[in-house]
Amino acid sequence: MTLVIPTLTHGEIEGGFFGPVVNFFRFGKYIFLTKHFLELVSDLAGSPSLLDSRIVSFDYAIYTRGIDDALQDILQRAMPHSYRDIQSSDIIGEGVYVPVLVNERGTQISIGEYTLSSNEYCGITRYLIHGGFMGWGNSEPLYIHGLSEFVKMSEHPLYDPIRKLS
Repeated sequence: MTLVIPTLTHGEIEGGFFGPVVNFFRFGKYIFLTKHFLELVSDLAGSPSLLDSRIVSFDYAIYTRGIDDALQDILQRAMPHSYRDIQSSDIIGEGVYVPVLVNERGTQISIGEYTLSSNEYCGITRYLIHGGFMGWGNSEPLYIHGLSEFVKMSEHPLYDPIRKLS
């Protein structure tokens, strides 16, 4: 599913995520394993003073190969939910570390060259946790369990928009 993500630095950028079949989250020019992105979400939520981190971005060809493999898997199985957990060790080729910086008030987050408001970041976070537009169905990965509640309880100011919705 293509997403339009409003940024503070680049206007609208494209993103992509189709939870049940693709293990990647496309964020502008960056390609992250969904698991890695949500581990970053968890790390920030668990450490209210954490303002910097990093995440591995992979080549765009990895993302498109993931889509092709997932669609082929669906056709072979004739099942709507065929999620399989890809590990970074499964990926051929090396990724590049992308810096992640949160401003001190927690109102903005920069992921590589893109800066988002905390409202936009929290919207993406909720979208990914819930498996995108289609949801995870019966194939919710283990790393999702409890993450929504954990983020809602976080004292990190970056997650204020999520707490306000609760």
